[in-house]
Amino acid sequence: MDISPTIHSRRAAAFADEALRGPLPALVMGDGAMRVPRRHEWPGRLFITLSYLTAAAMALGVVTFGAFALEYGLEPRHWLRVAGVGVWGVLQWRLAGEVRRFSRWGWYGAMTELGAAVAANLGLAMFVPIIGGRGLVMLALNVACMRYFWRRRADFDVDLGG
Repeated sequence: MDISPTIHSRRAAAFADEALRGPLPALVMGDGAMRVPRRHEWPGRLFITLSYLTAAAMALGVVTFGAFALEYGLEPRHWLRVAGVGVWGVLQWRLAGEVRRFSRWGWYGAMTELGAAVAANLGLAMFVPIIGGRGLVMLALNVACMRYFWRRRADFDVDLGG
């Protein structure tokens, strides 16, 4: 018995929406799953990878600093820092996932984070001359990522008018 490939493609298409949407609901009204699979270029992949790495580093920091705080019985203000690092790690992980699936929340979050990073790198380049060169390299990467996200805003379903 020969089974036509259209049966398989229909079955795969039925689950494609569910697979692309992810386990969590959309964060922005009208922010649905992708209808056509899209691929990120190198700046998008770099941003996603670095966001996941940052989230993993934050998780490692929570475990390390939490163990240190338990061992030495630190004050509650230190636990607030540990909690803050944990929350930041969760937000980074979620941001990377949203950017990966081209959601509006991901675009807004990426542009906000990159804008803050550009400001920080400009400050580093201006006020800490010894690491100014590294700050300029990071500034160039951040600007390249911002330019990429700005060009691809339609793929993220972002309409800023005009």
